Amino acid sequence: MNTFVAILRVIIGLIIIASGYGAMELFDAAAKRFESSGGELTSLRSVGGKSVDEAFYQEVGSLSIGFASFSRALGLTANTLGLAGGFILIFSRYRPEKKEANQAPEPTAPSGRGSS
Repeated sequence: MNTFVAILRVIIGLIIIASGYGAMELFDAAAKRFESSGGELTSLRSVGGKSVDEAFYQEVGSLSIGFASFSRALGLTANTLGLAGGFILIFSRYRPEKKEANQAPEPTAPSGRGSS
């Protein structure tokens, strides 16, 4: 039974590590899209001069670039948590609780019934 539990812990640990890496890749893909759309929005220029719409889109583009950085940070966090959780699960020792046969039962308090 202990070898089964050890194998199961390794498999689950590897799955956690892989899911952390997958989450990081998805966050990075989202960051690339945020960054490209933000770059396009910040480069918009009007023909007649500076308008309110142009300023708005440039600020939205800057916000989108900020979301890209935030998305990358979330991806790195997910990857780090996945690595830590997987390595802890794989490399920590499994110690099932053992009950000894010669162990005396724990004393109980008297219930108060039947005594005068």
